[in-house]
Amino acid sequence: KNLSPPLPAEPPGRESVDSKISDSECGDCEKLKENNFVLVGINRKILAEYRAVKAERDLLLSKSHNFKASPGFGYLTSKDDDIEL
Repeated sequence: KNLSPPLPAEPPGRESVDSKISDSECGDCEKLKENNFVLVGINRKILAEYRAVKAERDLLLSKSHNFKASPGFGYLTSKDDDIEL
């Protein structure tokens, strides 16, 4: 097989990208990681509330004799429950 040699990360004679990152930029990365962690937690809470409301709604619909939920009319299908974070 004809395998070409791996390319260097940076062309010869140029500074690597890592050496250009300042301390303040590293601090920004840490803040972004913390913010992302907080947002994932918020998303999980929202998803849990959504599932609880959907379960309550489904229970009410199952007790209703005058209303038939049909797909395509704002009806949540089982695939909506497959959302994972």
